[in-house]
Amino acid sequence: MLNNHNGYQHKENGTAHAAQAVPQTKNPKELLFKYRHYLPLFIICLAVFTGITYIYLRYKIPVYNSTVKILVKDDNKSGSESADELSAEILSKLVSSGKTNISNELEIIKSSTLMEKVVRKLGLNVIYTSIGNLRETEVYDKGKSKLIEFKSISDSSKQYEVNLQVLDGKLHYITDSANIEITNNTIVRTKDFSFIAHVDDFKEFKPDYTYNIKWYPPAVMASKLASELTVGSLSKDASIMLIAFSSGVPAKGRDILNGLAQEYSQAGIDEKNKTIDNTIQFVNDRLVLISGELGNVESSLQTFRETNNVINIAGQQQLDIDRLKEIKEKMDEAQVKLQVTDMIRDYVNDPSKKYNLVPTSLGIEDATMLALIEEYNKAALQREDLLKTIAPGNIAVKTIDSKLEQLQQKILETTGNIKASFQSVYNATRADYNQVVGNMSSMPGKEKKLLEIARQQGIKEKLYLFLLQKREEAAITRASAISNSRAIDPAVTNSIPVEPRTTLLYLLAIIAGIGVPFAIIYIRDLFNDKVTTAEDIQQATQAPIVGEINHNPGTSDRKIVVAQTRGVVSEQFRIIRTNLQYFLNSGKPISGILVTSTMAGEGKTFISMNLGAVLAVSGKKVLLMEFDLRKPKITAALNIENASQGITTYLSGKQDVSSILRQIKSVENYWLLPCGPIPPNPAELLLSPKLDQMFAELKEMFDYIIIDCPPLGIVSDAKILSKYSDINLYVVRQRYTLKKQLGFVNNLYTEQKLNNLALVVNDVILNGANGYYGYANTYGYGYTRYNYDYSYGSGYNSNAKEEKSLLKKMLGKKESD
Repeated sequence: MLNNHNGYQHKENGTAHAAQAVPQTKNPKELLFKYRHYLPLFIICLAVFTGITYIYLRYKIPVYNSTVKILVKDDNKSGSESADELSAEILSKLVSSGKTNISNELEIIKSSTLMEKVVRKLGLNVIYTSIGNLRETEVYDKGKSKLIEFKSISDSSKQYEVNLQVLDGKLHYITDSANIEITNNTIVRTKDFSFIAHVDDFKEFKPDYTYNIKWYPPAVMASKLASELTVGSLSKDASIMLIAFSSGVPAKGRDILNGLAQEYSQAGIDEKNKTIDNTIQFVNDRLVLISGELGNVESSLQTFRETNNVINIAGQQQLDIDRLKEIKEKMDEAQVKLQVTDMIRDYVNDPSKKYNLVPTSLGIEDATMLALIEEYNKAALQREDLLKTIAPGNIAVKTIDSKLEQLQQKILETTGNIKASFQSVYNATRADYNQVVGNMSSMPGKEKKLLEIARQQGIKEKLYLFLLQKREEAAITRASAISNSRAIDPAVTNSIPVEPRTTLLYLLAIIAGIGVPFAIIYIRDLFNDKVTTAEDIQQATQAPIVGEINHNPGTSDRKIVVAQTRGVVSEQFRIIRTNLQYFLNSGKPISGILVTSTMAGEGKTFISMNLGAVLAVSGKKVLLMEFDLRKPKITAALNIENASQGITTYLSGKQDVSSILRQIKSVENYWLLPCGPIPPNPAELLLSPKLDQMFAELKEMFDYIIIDCPPLGIVSDAKILSKYSDINLYVVRQRYTLKKQLGFVNNLYTEQKLNNLALVVNDVILNGANGYYGYANTYGYGYTRYNYDYSYGSGYNSNAKEEKSLLKKMLGKKESD
């Protein structure tokens, strides 16, 4: 029982039968041998991708990440511990309290408005770049941010640039048409702008380098830098913001973050001081007015005394006067509060001060009024912030305007009620005053007038001193105000760049260097419709394989190569000879062997000639029949003389068998029955009754008859002749036979259209790019062409060039046979 290459067996009656095909997978060793052939492609791809990565990393400017941590304190924990009790009281009223919202602060610190202050302060809208042969490098020095001052910019919404070069210690302005030397602090004018270069500061720059200086609108640069900020909270519960900025110049990144932290802190202080500044301005305005009124009263008092020669009140009136003074103090206090109330009402009603912050802490301690004013001021500040980013007609602004007008009415109503209360107190004290004055009616009129003027003077003085006190308190509060935020430490830069990620890029290069060849090989195999691997045959047909013939370049496929040689191919034909002896399990001797294929070029003639030769050298008498009546090739290939008569003349009744036999001189016991003249009707000729007679005579004369038939995929001659054969060999050529043609072979086998069908795989490349692994892999021991003088093709075109191009090696291609 002969086991075939695919794991199929033959029944003992000699009829080929196949079990269900079992899919086979390549083991790792097979894959290793397959891809080893493509090693140059893998090496080149790895070298190319790693080389590209190296060059990229060589000229890529590394980007470093800088960070700063900012602590944000709650408003109710801010303030100056050194301020006195009165200042703390004022501060608590002027500055709103509450817990800081970290999310809001993160948005504030990302704002372009805040970043623009940093840009203007550090001059970041002017970029200095050193232009090299392969890359441009930013030149940054915080102390030299104004080496060039741009002047007279025609359109501040556009960007401008100049190119400068240091040549022989002198600075030159480079344009498309000129090279202009620049002297120190000289104004250089262009069509769109002018600039001044501080030449002495450029001496530290590398000579002969071109430096490109670009001016950007500060707002544009601020927006760009703000968009590159990464902000976040250090943790969920912490009130610490972590601000990060990536830059190719670490010092620049740190300066931006430090400047941003400073401006953010200052913005917090400025926000607190807005209400205080407005209060101070209001008090100053009132002091000017009261100072004038007090001066007028004092002038009137001096004039009255000088005119009327009035002195102090007499002792007998001292008690009434003391009582009158007490009453007058109450009246003065009530009148001051009435005037303050009127001041606030006048301020609120003043159209020129609409939506301005309303002063507080002017001596009126009514909680309702203070709460309304505080709410009004918060809304006014919110409106002011909105107007920085949106138009006045926006719905959000209109909503706040409506709220402010409602609060204004409530303030007026509240102050009206307060004024009525103060007026009631004033009227009561005034009545008491009138009563005391009535008791003093006997006083001289001049003394009475003097007291009236003195009373007015006292009122003005107290009001003036009151305003001075409030101004000082507000000034103390302003001076003691501190920000709710501070940088925990100056900005720091990570020593490891965030870009480029060297390890990752090299890893990707290695992956690409390995993956691309795999993809090329996979695509190549995907579009390959030829039989290349044993797996292709196993999956397409159940027919057994009796042998494989290796590929060897430079050899004709129409020569006998096995006679008296010990090459690999010779041994493979001997293996086929041995396998054929056991192919039929019935023990029936084999005499007829038919050889065919699907199409021309698959090597059936080569197989026929050499199979016959290997049988002949074993001592058997062998006949090779040239039954390809349409395109006979054997006669010409073997240089047989006097072969004008053959099979066709015999079937036509013109010759007998013995007269048309020709001996093949290169191999003993080897005979050829040539085709003879090509007939016009080969198919009909094969139906001749003499065909049976011919085979009967020949089987008596020879031990083996090799029938070389035309391709079965083209004509049906092989089916007609198969009845004279014991075994039908079907030739499949690697890298030539189409995969879809194996379905035709499988149909012949499974439906037994050709009995005892077996396959011979021709032109096999073992363990190479095609990944073919067959049972013949181990038959080369001791029979390589390097160890012996005779091998497949020895003596036939042995000097043919066998070297392959590197590209064909990489792609697994072989030179044409």
